[in-house]
Amino acid sequence: MNGRGQSRIRVKKGGKRYLKAVAKAVMAWFKIRRELELDKLKKRSAIVEDLDNGIKLYVEIAKSWLVKAIKHPLISIVRDPDLNLNFITNGAIKVPPYELSSRLMKAKVRLKGILKGVLEQTTEENIPMPLVSFLASLIRPG
Repeated sequence: MNGRGQSRIRVKKGGKRYLKAVAKAVMAWFKIRRELELDKLKKRSAIVEDLDNGIKLYVEIAKSWLVKAIKHPLISIVRDPDLNLNFITNGAIKVPPYELSSRLMKAKVRLKGILKGVLEQTTEENIPMPLVSFLASLIRPG
């Protein structure tokens, strides 16, 4: 025994005991490495699952916020069953030019209302604070 309470066993290089010890050391190193990788994968999958749940939650928050912003243009689109906003023709159906310009104008008005509503709702007072902090955490460098 040496002075620290540990015994030293002398093993001859190239002998059976030496090769066994080297093989066990290498196998132990690979086992530890594999366990560390598995642990890292478990942590990563837990992080991904938490992020997925968070994204689902914040999508719902964003939907409720955006519905407030586009409620009036959306209601006008839904309430008019005869509204046709398709101003792109495929060539098979002939649509008079005045009808196309009318559809384009209606689409422009609805789009302007949607954009105006989103711009009005995009203020510090109107955007939900949890949504702001979540988006900030996603785009934060590092």
